[in-house]
Amino acid sequence: MRVSFLLFALFWFASAASANDGLELKGLMLGGEVTTVQVEQSLATPCEQFGKPCDETWKGIHDHMKVSCGDGSDGVKVCNGTTTIAGVSADANVVIGSDGRLQRIFLTVGSDSFDVIADELSKKFGRPSTVKHSVVQNGFGATYAQVEFVWQRVNGLSVLLTKYASDVDHSTIYFSTKQDRQLMSGSGADSKRSEDM
Repeated sequence: MRVSFLLFALFWFASAASANDGLELKGLMLGGEVTTVQVEQSLATPCEQFGKPCDETWKGIHDHMKVSCGDGSDGVKVCNGTTTIAGVSADANVVIGSDGRLQRIFLTVGSDSFDVIADELSKKFGRPSTVKHSVVQNGFGATYAQVEFVWQRVNGLSVLLTKYASDVDHSTIYFSTKQDRQLMSGSGADSKRSEDM
């Protein structure tokens, strides 16, 4: 009886740990198999204008800005457009590898939304694995307190939330696989630019 209980407990803890190893956004599991249709549907946002359904003119603009996918190089699929995270509007860049697995979700939001997003990610994924503080400076010499949160999983998946990205007006959220981080560090900005449609 005692051995059975121990085996059950070990199985339950192993199952719980593996379930918590996943990182997902709106049902899109990082590192999991996904189609372009699933990405477009999961990241779709309702067309609203001042809390009401939008008119035809605004619908045309909304439809033009929504996340849509196309072919990248070497069998990779790339999706770009506007979505939301934690109720905040975000520009999205999503990459599906040639193996059909979700490799990257890269979101850019206004830096004034950083605290809201940090709270939501902490509720969803638990305490960050690491928190890094530094200082950034703009072109006029003003300094700002930079913060980076990382949620790292043993399976190589991670989420990096950066308060100030290319400028002090934008924050970024980078859901990545180990494969994508290697791709980004290997070719740097040229690699990302070639995948952005």
